Amino acid sequence: MGLTQTGTYNTRQLQIVIINSILVVLSITAVSLRVWARRLQGLGLFVEDYLSIFALALSLGVNALLFQSLHAGVGEHVDTLSTATVEAYSLNLYVMQLFWNTCLPVIKLSIVLFYQRIFPVRSMIIACRSVMLFLAAWYIAFQTTAIFQCIPIHHEWQKKTTQGKCIAFVPFVTTLAATNLCTDVLLLILPTRQVWKLQIPWGRKVGLSAIFTLGIIVCAISIVRLENLIAISNSDITWSDTYSHLWTAIESSLGVVVSCLPSLMPIVRLVKSRGSRRDGKSLTGIGQGSSYPSYVRGPYELSEVSNRVSTGPTRTRLRAGSSHSDLIRKQAGDIEIITEIDQTVESTNHSNNI
Repeated sequence: MGLTQTGTYNTRQLQIVIINSILVVLSITAVSLRVWARRLQGLGLFVEDYLSIFALALSLGVNALLFQSLHAGVGEHVDTLSTATVEAYSLNLYVMQLFWNTCLPVIKLSIVLFYQRIFPVRSMIIACRSVMLFLAAWYIAFQTTAIFQCIPIHHEWQKKTTQGKCIAFVPFVTTLAATNLCTDVLLLILPTRQVWKLQIPWGRKVGLSAIFTLGIIVCAISIVRLENLIAISNSDITWSDTYSHLWTAIESSLGVVVSCLPSLMPIVRLVKSRGSRRDGKSLTGIGQGSSYPSYVRGPYELSEVSNRVSTGPTRTRLRAGSSHSDLIRKQAGDIEIITEIDQTVESTNHSNNI
C-alpha cells in the first residue's frame, strides 16, 4: 500500500516525495510573488492574476493526488497489489486527470490575457481571442471525454468488479498530451512578433524575448511526459505509470511558475533600486498605468509621485538632500520601456519642484 515491507518508500516513490515537495514550494512562492508584485505597483489584481491563483489551487490538487497515489500502488508492480489497491490507484488516476485537464487551460488562459493586456493592438487581440476559443473547445472536448471514458463512469476504477465499456486509455492520453504540446508551442511564439516590433535596443528585445520564451521549459516537460505516457504498459500499469504520474505534477506546477515570471518584473526593479541606494540613489517605487501611485524614498522623506505613462518625465516634489530616479515610460503594462533620469536636490531652505 505504498510502503515496502520495511516501512520505507522504494526508490521511485522516494523520488516522487522529494520532487513533489519542491514543486509545491515553487508554485506557492511564484504566485505569492506575483501578488506582491501587484502591490508594489499599487494595483489590484487583474483577471489573469485571479486565474493564476485558481491554477495554483488546481496544481496543488494534482500535487496532493500524487502524494496520495503513493498509498494507492504507484511505483509498485501491479501483481503484488490487492484488488482494492488497484481500484484506489485507478480512482486516483481518474481524478488527477480531471484536475490536470482543467489546470493547464487555466494557466494558458492567464498567459493569453496577460499578452492581450500588455500588447493591446488589434492583431494581437484577434490572435489572443482565437487562442482562447481554441482552449475552450479543447477543454470541453477532452474533459468531457475524460469524464465519460468509461460507461458507467465508476467502471473506470472498478473494472474487476463491474460490467462496462471504456475507450482505449493510452491512445486517449497521448492524443491529449500531443494537442496540449501544440498549444504550448503556440503560446511560445505568440508574443515574439510584438516584442521585436518595439522601439527598444536590440539587447533589450533579446531579454524580453527570453522572458517570454521561458515557456520552452513547459514544452520540454510536455514532450517528456508524452514519451512516458506512450511507454505505459497496461499489463503493469502501476509500475510503468510512475513517471508519467510525476511528470503530470511537474507540468502543472512549473506551468504555474513560468506563467508568473513575466509579472515579477516589478520585484526585479525593486531589487535593482535597493541596490542603487548603496551608491547614494533613492528607492524608486514601481507604479504602472495612469492614476496609479508610486513612491520615491529620499534620505529625509517619502513623497508620493503621480506616475503617468508618457514620453516625458513625471513631476516630483522632493526635500533638500533627497534624490529621485525618474522613469519615462513608453508603454503601459508589466513590460515597460523605461528611460531613467537621476535627479539630486542640493541642500536649500525650501523644497524644489523638478
